[in-house]
Amino acid sequence: MRNKFAKLICAAALAGCGCLFSGCVSRPVVNGIPNFAEVDAGIYRGGQPNQNGWQFLRSLGVTNVVKLNGEVADTLADGMVVNFIKLPPATIWEMFQKPSSNDVWRAVQAMKPGGTYIHCGHGRDRTDLVVGCYRLWIEHWTESAATSEMGAMGYRWSIPGLTAFWRSVTHIKREDEQTRP
Repeated sequence: MRNKFAKLICAAALAGCGCLFSGCVSRPVVNGIPNFAEVDAGIYRGGQPNQNGWQFLRSLGVTNVVKLNGEVADTLADGMVVNFIKLPPATIWEMFQKPSSNDVWRAVQAMKPGGTYIHCGHGRDRTDLVVGCYRLWIEHWTESAATSEMGAMGYRWSIPGLTAFWRSVTHIKREDEQTRP
């Protein structure tokens, strides 16, 4: 019985992988960048840029990169400052881990107006989570408004660790209430 249950759990997990990792871009690729959008004046977000994408970002005046994925190196980001802040899920096992509030806060703090690009592999999930926290903690959006934007950008609520962090985010005080975790 126990062996049958373990096989059932494994089969469900493997079947879920296709749902979790397929159809990764909800918006079109713009100038070599999947899921590209402007967050605020001089702050942009999206997925892993290709060579054309890096050229496009330079044309926008981007000099600061907040990199949330470690799967691909940003070797084409010549002359840009790359702040690497690893947030799960890079692997199937990490998708169950909540990111630390310190790592999310570091990513939010690194989003400076005047030329910042924040990205993960596909420009959703990790990027949506950090941009959502930026909306809450810096711009003082409501949780409802930030959640709606995350959904519109393609956030997948099926990733347990990121979703658990988001659900707990209202308990983490904003910038004006304390100096962060």
